[in-house]
Amino acid sequence: MRAIKVLVVFVLPLIVACAELDDGRVWHKPTNSDLLNVIRASRCQYYAPDKVYFKFDSSDLVPISKGILREQADYLRCFGYGQTLLIEGHADERGTREYNLALGLRRAAAVRDYLIALGVAPDRVSIVSYGKERPAVSRSDEEAWSQNRRAVSLLVKNAP
Repeated sequence: MRAIKVLVVFVLPLIVACAELDDGRVWHKPTNSDLLNVIRASRCQYYAPDKVYFKFDSSDLVPISKGILREQADYLRCFGYGQTLLIEGHADERGTREYNLALGLRRAAAVRDYLIALGVAPDRVSIVSYGKERPAVSRSDEEAWSQNRRAVSLLVKNAP
């Protein structure tokens, strides 16, 4: 099955790109950028989730969050040219304002550091902490708190 996928994704577009016309002229010679575009299109998704969630009082990335960040890094490599990423760190309402601002900053930094380790250029990622000041859910229960312990990745267009 993998051999068929490789054939369809990589070889078939090159064969089509080199098709001869009836009079013997070559319709298009494939270039390195053609091959790169085929590879890029086969690996890229047009959507990546924008949030990762954390356990209580933690800035450690859980496995599902790492998977989401891999998708974000792939998206940035494929479609994010001319854009930077702003990562917002958030906390739930428990704890002091100062503690939650520091916790939000550690969460945003953990996301930034993981994206950089995946190959995203450091100058394309910035961080900010909102602590408990911008909750996603304004209730005071465990379900709401779990949705507020998050980091949100926002794409920012750079000026031309």
